[in-house]
Amino acid sequence: MVRYVELELALDGVLRKLVGQVPVPASAVRAYYRSHLSEFSAPRAYELRVIVVPTRTQAQAVLHELETDGGSNFGALAEAESIDTASAPEQGDLGWVTLSELSGAVARAVPRMKVGEYALASTPNGWDVLQLLAVRAPGRQSLSAATDAITKTLAAQRFQSGVKACLAKLAKQARIRVLWHPGGASGAGTGGGGG
Repeated sequence: MVRYVELELALDGVLRKLVGQVPVPASAVRAYYRSHLSEFSAPRAYELRVIVVPTRTQAQAVLHELETDGGSNFGALAEAESIDTASAPEQGDLGWVTLSELSGAVARAVPRMKVGEYALASTPNGWDVLQLLAVRAPGRQSLSAATDAITKTLAAQRFQSGVKACLAKLAKQARIRVLWHPGGASGAGTGGGGG
């Protein structure tokens, strides 16, 4: 089994190298981009921080502390107070998220917030103390930013097409006569004998 995995990895490496050598003209990249614009669109995104506490009273106390010191200790408070094991070690940083990644009261609160503002939201895990750090408008990835990924996709498609064409040509040139088929169907005039 180990030897099989090693062979698979080696073959994968060879295939990646071959695919990387397939020429893809810039015109094909541009055409792909124009015909697949929806793949390069991004919805509005929000950069958030969160501190999750069990009760509304605790959330209000955290909010009061943040408002008192201007939020300078948000990260330390998140590490010390938050019960969210995913965001607490990251000082409450959720990074960039879209509304489709949020739910319930959080998804309703975030679009109404202004950058720098705090909000409280009740969730199944307790109470979220949210801070909106930034908003990124919906947009589209530029052709230059998407070129690398498109080139890899088109090279892989062209490589696959080339392999299929080569195999079809080899099959056509080969003189293969099927004498027996496991399903019981017979080959060309052989009467289905077991050969």
